[in-house]
Amino acid sequence: MKTTVRTKIMTILGTVAAAGTLAGGIAATAPLARADTGSGPRAITAANLRIGPSTHVGIRAVVQAGDPLAIACVSPGTAVDDNRDWYALTDQKGWISATLVEGAGEVEPCHGGVDGLKAITSADVNVRRGPSTLDESVGILGRGTTVTVVCGAKGEVIDDAHRWFLLAGGNWVTGAYLPSVPPEDTPDCDA
Repeated sequence: MKTTVRTKIMTILGTVAAAGTLAGGIAATAPLARADTGSGPRAITAANLRIGPSTHVGIRAVVQAGDPLAIACVSPGTAVDDNRDWYALTDQKGWISATLVEGAGEVEPCHGGVDGLKAITSADVNVRRGPSTLDESVGILGRGTTVTVVCGAKGEVIDDAHRWFLLAGGNWVTGAYLPSVPPEDTPDCDA
């Protein structure tokens, strides 16, 4: 996982707390626990759990600094600090940016082992970095373009469709323009 400024700061804070405790200072032991990446994935700071892998979609819940996280898989989404990795939590509890997590280790892709489903666009559609029109557009697919869908996730509602699809290549398209994709045939990215 890419080391971010936030990760470095939390590591330094844990080291300072440990030094203060050893010297008989009043530093709390909580930062020490957060700095221990051997105890499994944890939130580095208070963070929003999202309904999809984007900062532009709804908040499902909030985790606090040091909270343990049960990670199911990793998927690309909206870049946070130049990192597009997002972790889906088990039991569809939400998504969290990888920049807000420490101790995750190697994580399987959310769409691992899926061959992909062929779909055809029903109109010109923007291909985006995450499941929202606020996410960066990386191109446009013309009407009638065949794409490979690997999984689906909740995202911004477009024309009554809340489902967005991760395409082979790691970018997203709204389900509003892929009507040929039956939801029951597409695995959830966070399953």
